[in-house]
Amino acid sequence: MLRLARYFGPLIRLERHYLRCFSTEPRAYENAEKDKKFKILELEIDIMRQEGRKVPSKLSEPEWDRILELGSVSARRKYLTFLFTCEMKNLNKQKKKEDLKVERDERIYERRKKAESNEIVYGLGYNSYFLKIYETTMNLWNNNKLVNSMLFGQKLVIDCSYDEHMNFREADNCAKQLTYTFAMNRLSEQPFDLHYCNFDRSSKSGKKMMNSIPTMFNLDFPINVHEKSYIDVFDKSRLVYLTPHCRNELVEYNHDDIYIVGAMVDKEKNEPHSLAKAKKYDLRMAKLPLDKYLDWGKGGKSLTINQMLQILYEMKETNDWNQALRFVPRRKLFKEFQQSHLIKDARNRSVTVHKSFFDDDEELREKKSSQNSQKERKHFQNYFDLKTWGNKNSKNNSNR
Repeated sequence: MLRLARYFGPLIRLERHYLRCFSTEPRAYENAEKDKKFKILELEIDIMRQEGRKVPSKLSEPEWDRILELGSVSARRKYLTFLFTCEMKNLNKQKKKEDLKVERDERIYERRKKAESNEIVYGLGYNSYFLKIYETTMNLWNNNKLVNSMLFGQKLVIDCSYDEHMNFREADNCAKQLTYTFAMNRLSEQPFDLHYCNFDRSSKSGKKMMNSIPTMFNLDFPINVHEKSYIDVFDKSRLVYLTPHCRNELVEYNHDDIYIVGAMVDKEKNEPHSLAKAKKYDLRMAKLPLDKYLDWGKGGKSLTINQMLQILYEMKETNDWNQALRFVPRRKLFKEFQQSHLIKDARNRSVTVHKSFFDDDEELREKKSSQNSQKERKHFQNYFDLKTWGNKNSKNNSNR
C-alpha cells in the first residue's frame, strides 16, 4: 500500500476521470484522509483488473464502505472475489431466464399452430378446468393474513439493538435472518404480529434488510418497524425476554404474553447481552427448555431468529415442546454427534468413522465389528495415528 501511495502520489492530483476506473461509481468523502485512501484503493483495484484478477465490473456505495473498512490487501482481494462470484451468478441467472423465455415463446407459437388446426389443446387459455392463480393474488392473500394478525394476532417483538456488538459478517447474517423471519411468518396460516423495535436505518443490518425489503417503509406494507424501544410501545408487565443465559425455563406457553427475541448473531463471542438488557429494564426472563427435552451435544444454545420463530409458532399452535423443538438443528444434539465423526483425509474424500472404532474394549469391538467398519479402520490408519492425534512432532520423535 505504501509503495502504491509513493508511486501514484503525484498522479492523484490529476483529473478524476483519468484515474478512476470506468466501472466504479464516483465517491466524495468529507474526511480528507478517507478520500485519499479511497483514491489509492481505486488505483489498487485498477491494477488488480489489469493483472486479470477476479474483480466485479461495478461497486455500489455499501460495497465501497466495506472495502474501506478492510485493513489488508488479502482481505480486499477475497471480498472482491466474492463480489465477482455473485455478479457472475446473477449474470448466469439472467441468461437462463432469457433462454427460458425463448423456449416459452416457441411453445406458445406451436400451441397456436395446433389451435388453428382445430385440434384439442389443453392448457392455459384453451381447455382447462382451473383458473391460473397469479403471484400478485398470492401476495395480496399473504398480506391480508398479516393485516389480520395486526388486529387479532399475538404480538412478537424482535429487538434490533445489537448492531454495535456484531461485526460486518454477523450483521449481514442477522439481516438475512430478519428477512427470513418476516417471510416465514408471512407464509404461515396464523402469523404473529411482528414488531421490529429499536430499528436503526443507518446500521449495518438495517441497511441490508432495507435492500432485501425495499417497500418495508411504505404505508400500505404490512410490517411494524419502530425506532423506539419496546418499553415505550408495549405494556411492561406483558413483556418476556427470551434469553439463553437466564435460569428460568419457559415451562408453559402463554398466549397473552409478548415475547422478545434478540436479533443478534454472536459466532465469535457468546456474551450475555440479552440478559443484561432484560435486567436493565427489570423484565421477566425465560429460556427454552432445551436440556429438559433434548440431549444437547455440542455448540452454544443460541438459535437463529427464524428458528425461534418456528419454535414459538409451533408452541402457539400445538402447545407441545416435543413437537416444537424439532426445528432445533439435529447436528447440535448429542446422539447425532455420537453416531459418526466426519473426517477429511489427505485426498479430500469424506470418511465416516463410527463410535465403535474409537472403543478400546475388545469385547464390545468384537460385537460391533463388521465388514464396513474394518474397511473404514484400515483406510483411517493409512493417514492418521490415534496415538499421535494432533501432535505433528511425536511421530518424528518416535522414529529417531
